[in-house]
Amino acid sequence: MNRKFKPGKRLMKMKNLAIIACLLIVFVFYFIYRYLFQASFPQFVGLPMAILFVLFGVLVYKAVTWFYNKYAEGTYYIVTDDALVVGVGKTEKKYSWNKFKKARLNMNALRAVCPVVFQIGEEELKLNQYVEDIYELVNRILQRIEPYAEIDEELKQRTQAMKGIY
Repeated sequence: MNRKFKPGKRLMKMKNLAIIACLLIVFVFYFIYRYLFQASFPQFVGLPMAILFVLFGVLVYKAVTWFYNKYAEGTYYIVTDDALVVGVGKTEKKYSWNKFKKARLNMNALRAVCPVVFQIGEEELKLNQYVEDIYELVNRILQRIEPYAEIDEELKQRTQAMKGIY
């Protein structure tokens, strides 16, 4: 059976950071609105405003969680015997191994965990950097495209060295 490579821990870490940032903003706005409404609407400043902002915080938490889960659910890669299957959202695209022309490192992608670029015909494919075991995925792709594509030697070495780390 073919393994489905999906976003994992790094994406969940980003989700948690996004939740904390959004809730921090809600918390700051609570104090701003509390100060602004205190003179005009003193009856609204206490418990009603606190309840309103807690509910808004829960809504923000749910929305961010839903967005990240939806993103993770629709992003995947499957290495099959005849093609690479790439899922993005509701669309699925197959790239036949014989259409791969080149695989190289993209040294301009500073924040990328695995900055690999695949040349498929006239199209370039860059892998989602939040995929769990990204170097394992790249290694499996390189094994399949080796007869058809020109593969950067540094990419081969880095993939072997980093396998199991990311």
